[in-house]
Amino acid sequence: LRILGLGEDRADPRAVREAYLRIAREAHPDRGGDGDAFDRVRRAYEHLTVRGGAGDQRNPAHSLKLMLTHVAGRAEETTGPPSEKDVFAARLTAVLLEYGPAGMDLSLLRKKWGQVWPDVPFPDTDAREEGEGKRRSTRKKSRLVAYVREHAKNVVRIERRKDGGGYRLLPRHGQSREEIVASAREQMEGDGAEVEVSA
Repeated sequence: LRILGLGEDRADPRAVREAYLRIAREAHPDRGGDGDAFDRVRRAYEHLTVRGGAGDQRNPAHSLKLMLTHVAGRAEETTGPPSEKDVFAARLTAVLLEYGPAGMDLSLLRKKWGQVWPDVPFPDTDAREEGEGKRRSTRKKSRLVAYVREHAKNVVRIERRKDGGGYRLLPRHGQSREEIVASAREQMEGDGAEVEVSA
Protein backbone atom coordinates (compact mmCIF):
# COMPACT_ATOMS: atom_id res chain seq x y z
CA LEU A 1 0.00 0.00 0.00
CA ARG A 2 2.80 2.38 0.90
CA ILE A 3 4.54 1.82 -2.46
CA LEU A 4 1.29 2.62 -4.26
CA GLY A 5 0.80 5.72 -2.11
CA LEU A 6 -2.32 4.39 -0.41
CA GLY A 7 -3.29 4.36 3.25
CA GLU A 8 -5.06 1.49 5.04
CA ASP A 9 -8.38 3.27 4.45
CA ARG A 10 -7.92 3.14 0.64
CA ALA A 11 -7.11 -0.53 0.26
CA ASP A 12 -10.15 -1.49 -1.83
CA PRO A 13 -9.35 -3.21 -5.18
CA ARG A 14 -10.50 -0.28 -7.31
CA ALA A 15 -8.25 2.23 -5.50
CA VAL A 16 -5.31 -0.19 -5.69
CA ARG A 17 -5.78 -0.63 -9.45
CA GLU A 18 -6.11 3.10 -10.08
CA ALA A 19 -2.98 3.87 -8.06
CA TYR A 20 -1.07 1.11 -9.83
CA LEU A 21 -2.02 2.31 -13.31
CA ARG A 22 -1.17 5.94 -12.49
CA ILE A 23 2.26 5.15 -10.98
CA ALA A 24 3.07 2.44 -13.55
CA ARG A 25 2.51 4.91 -16.41
CA GLU A 26 4.90 7.38 -14.78
CA ALA A 27 7.54 4.80 -13.88
CA HIS A 28 7.43 2.66 -17.05
CA PRO A 29 10.89 2.51 -18.69
CA ASP A 30 9.39 2.93 -22.18
CA ARG A 31 8.12 6.34 -21.07
CA GLY A 32 11.42 7.46 -19.59
CA GLY A 33 10.73 6.16 -16.07
CA ASP A 34 12.89 4.18 -13.67
CA GLY A 35 12.83 0.41 -14.34
CA ASP A 36 13.47 -0.44 -10.66
CA ALA A 37 10.61 1.80 -9.51
CA PHE A 38 8.32 0.22 -12.11
CA ASP A 39 9.27 -3.27 -10.92
CA ARG A 40 8.58 -2.33 -7.26
CA VAL A 41 5.14 -0.98 -8.20
CA ARG A 42 4.35 -4.10 -10.26
CA ARG A 43 5.38 -6.42 -7.40
CA ALA A 44 3.34 -4.40 -4.89
CA TYR A 45 0.28 -4.57 -7.15
CA GLU A 46 0.66 -8.34 -7.64
CA HIS A 47 1.17 -8.80 -3.91
CA LEU A 48 -2.09 -7.00 -3.16
CA THR A 49 -4.23 -8.38 -5.97
CA VAL A 50 -2.97 -11.85 -6.86
CA ARG A 51 -1.88 -12.96 -3.37
CA GLY A 52 -4.43 -10.92 -1.44
CA GLY A 53 -1.67 -9.18 0.52
CA ALA A 54 -0.30 -12.45 1.89
CA GLY A 55 3.40 -12.97 1.45
CA ASP A 56 5.08 -16.21 0.52
CA GLN A 57 8.07 -15.68 2.75
CA ARG A 58 8.71 -17.93 5.72
CA ASN A 59 10.39 -17.20 8.99
CA PRO A 60 13.46 -19.46 9.08
CA ALA A 61 13.18 -19.69 12.86
CA HIS A 62 9.92 -21.60 12.32
CA SER A 63 11.77 -24.49 10.71
CA LEU A 64 11.72 -27.38 13.15
CA LYS A 65 14.74 -28.90 11.42
CA LEU A 66 16.81 -25.74 11.91
CA MET A 67 15.73 -25.29 15.51
CA LEU A 68 16.47 -28.96 16.30
CA THR A 69 19.94 -28.46 14.88
CA HIS A 70 20.40 -25.44 17.14
CA VAL A 71 19.01 -27.15 20.26
CA ALA A 72 20.53 -30.60 19.86
CA GLY A 73 23.64 -29.54 17.93
CA ARG A 74 23.07 -32.01 15.14
CA ALA A 75 20.93 -32.75 12.12
CA GLU A 76 18.34 -35.53 12.30
CA GLU A 77 19.71 -37.28 9.20
CA THR A 78 23.02 -37.93 10.93
CA THR A 79 21.87 -39.07 14.38
CA GLY A 80 18.35 -40.52 14.12
CA PRO A 81 15.04 -39.15 15.32
CA PRO A 82 15.05 -36.45 18.01
CA SER A 83 13.74 -36.97 21.51
CA GLU A 84 10.45 -35.49 22.73
CA LYS A 85 12.45 -33.08 24.90
CA ASP A 86 14.54 -31.90 21.94
CA VAL A 87 11.44 -31.31 19.81
CA PHE A 88 9.73 -29.33 22.59
CA ALA A 89 12.90 -27.30 23.24
CA ALA A 90 13.31 -26.58 19.52
CA ARG A 91 9.71 -25.40 19.16
CA LEU A 92 9.99 -23.34 22.35
CA THR A 93 13.16 -21.71 20.99
CA ALA A 94 11.23 -20.59 17.90
CA VAL A 95 8.51 -19.12 20.11
CA LEU A 96 11.03 -17.27 22.30
CA LEU A 97 12.80 -15.84 19.26
CA GLU A 98 9.62 -13.91 18.52
CA TYR A 99 10.31 -11.87 21.68
CA GLY A 100 14.07 -11.52 21.54
CA PRO A 101 16.38 -11.38 24.57
CA ALA A 102 13.72 -9.76 26.80
CA GLY A 103 11.82 -13.03 26.81
CA MET A 104 8.10 -13.38 27.39
CA ASP A 105 5.55 -13.84 30.14
CA LEU A 106 4.77 -17.46 30.84
CA SER A 107 1.07 -16.59 30.56
CA LEU A 108 1.55 -15.89 26.82
CA LEU A 109 3.26 -19.18 26.02
CA ARG A 110 0.26 -21.22 24.85
CA LYS A 111 -1.13 -18.39 22.73
CA LYS A 112 2.19 -17.63 21.02
CA TRP A 113 2.86 -21.35 20.54
CA GLY A 114 -0.43 -21.57 18.64
CA GLN A 115 0.63 -18.67 16.40
CA VAL A 116 4.07 -20.05 15.61
CA TRP A 117 3.04 -23.72 15.42
CA PRO A 118 -0.67 -23.59 14.39
CA ASP A 119 -0.80 -27.29 13.49
CA VAL A 120 0.94 -28.52 16.66
CA PRO A 121 -1.01 -28.43 19.93
CA PHE A 122 0.84 -27.36 23.05
CA PRO A 123 1.73 -30.42 25.18
CA ASP A 124 -0.83 -31.34 27.81
CA THR A 125 0.51 -30.18 31.15
CA ASP A 126 -2.94 -29.74 32.76
CA ALA A 127 -3.97 -33.37 33.16
CA ARG A 128 -6.05 -34.18 36.24
CA GLU A 129 -6.95 -30.64 37.28
CA GLU A 130 -8.15 -30.46 40.87
CA GLY A 131 -9.23 -27.63 43.10
CA GLU A 132 -10.82 -24.39 42.04
CA GLY A 133 -10.19 -20.69 41.65
CA LYS A 134 -6.78 -19.17 42.34
CA ARG A 135 -5.44 -22.36 43.89
CA ARG A 136 -6.24 -24.32 40.71
CA SER A 137 -4.63 -21.59 38.60
CA THR A 138 -1.48 -21.69 40.73
CA ARG A 139 -1.23 -25.47 40.36
CA LYS A 140 -1.74 -25.17 36.61
CA LYS A 141 1.02 -22.55 36.41
CA SER A 142 3.32 -24.68 38.59
CA ARG A 143 2.83 -27.70 36.32
CA LEU A 144 3.61 -25.58 33.27
CA VAL A 145 6.78 -24.21 34.90
CA ALA A 146 7.83 -27.74 35.87
CA TYR A 147 7.16 -29.03 32.34
CA VAL A 148 9.19 -26.24 30.72
CA ARG A 149 12.06 -26.76 33.19
CA GLU A 150 12.07 -30.51 32.60
CA HIS A 151 11.87 -30.37 28.81
CA ALA A 152 13.73 -27.18 27.89
CA LYS A 153 16.16 -26.22 30.64
CA ASN A 154 18.97 -26.10 28.07
CA VAL A 155 17.28 -23.31 26.05
CA VAL A 156 15.24 -21.31 28.57
CA ARG A 157 15.61 -19.67 31.96
CA ILE A 158 12.53 -19.17 34.09
CA GLU A 159 12.50 -16.17 36.38
CA ARG A 160 9.85 -15.10 38.83
CA ARG A 161 8.73 -11.57 38.04
CA LYS A 162 9.87 -8.99 40.59
CA ASP A 163 6.29 -7.86 41.23
CA GLY A 164 5.35 -11.47 42.11
CA GLY A 165 2.87 -11.56 39.23
CA GLY A 166 4.07 -14.68 37.51
CA TYR A 167 7.06 -15.91 35.55
CA ARG A 168 9.12 -14.83 32.56
CA LEU A 169 10.73 -17.17 30.07
CA LEU A 170 14.13 -15.94 28.94
CA PRO A 171 16.33 -17.48 26.26
CA ARG A 172 19.60 -18.94 27.53
CA HIS A 173 21.39 -18.53 24.23
CA GLY A 174 21.54 -14.70 24.14
CA GLN A 175 21.77 -14.81 20.35
CA SER A 176 19.56 -13.06 17.82
CA ARG A 177 17.22 -14.98 15.51
CA GLU A 178 19.58 -14.34 12.60
CA GLU A 179 22.60 -15.68 14.51
CA ILE A 180 20.75 -18.84 15.56
CA VAL A 181 19.45 -19.53 12.05
CA ALA A 182 22.88 -18.94 10.51
CA SER A 183 24.57 -21.15 13.10
CA ALA A 184 22.03 -23.95 12.59
CA ARG A 185 22.39 -23.75 8.81
CA GLU A 186 26.18 -23.99 9.09
CA GLN A 187 25.85 -27.02 11.37
CA MET A 188 23.43 -28.72 8.97
CA GLU A 189 25.65 -28.04 5.98
CA GLY A 190 28.64 -29.39 7.91
CA ASP A 191 26.66 -32.57 8.65
CA GLY A 192 25.77 -32.88 4.97
CA ALA A 193 22.05 -32.38 5.64
CA GLU A 194 19.70 -30.63 3.26
CA VAL A 195 18.85 -27.15 4.54
CA GLU A 196 15.17 -26.29 4.34
CA VAL A 197 13.41 -23.20 5.59
CA SER A 198 9.74 -24.21 5.69
CA ALA A 199 7.98 -25.02 8.93
